[in-house]
Amino acid sequence: MARVEDLTPEHFVEWGAAFVPQNLLGYAVRNAEGFLVCLGGLWIIEGKAWATFDAKGDPPLIVHRLAVTLLKEAEKAGITEVWAELDETKPKAKKWMERCGFVYTNNSDAVQIWRRVLNG
Repeated sequence: MARVEDLTPEHFVEWGAAFVPQNLLGYAVRNAEGFLVCLGGLWIIEGKAWATFDAKGDPPLIVHRLAVTLLKEAEKAGITEVWAELDETKPKAKKWMERCGFVYTNNSDAVQIWRRVLNG
């Protein structure tokens, strides 16, 4: 069974991420063996809320509900839009972004930028 934890910078270190954000709001998911299998969260960069998500293999089913809950909490906090970069190396990423309500906005330096408008 999956175990959900509040997301911390230490999770990004454990994940081996190239960038370790601070002041996070989100979740980390471990599998039954205790291995970190998924990260999802938000943080503010230059006045914009940015989302991150990464998974090793297929994420547990609870992950989509966690993401939706996180977006609702951001909306309650007064955030009006959330931005994200699409990792085109992940085959299911585009479909998942669309399912979460993100819309493609533009390419910036060959990176796809997506945005989700919140009703705040």
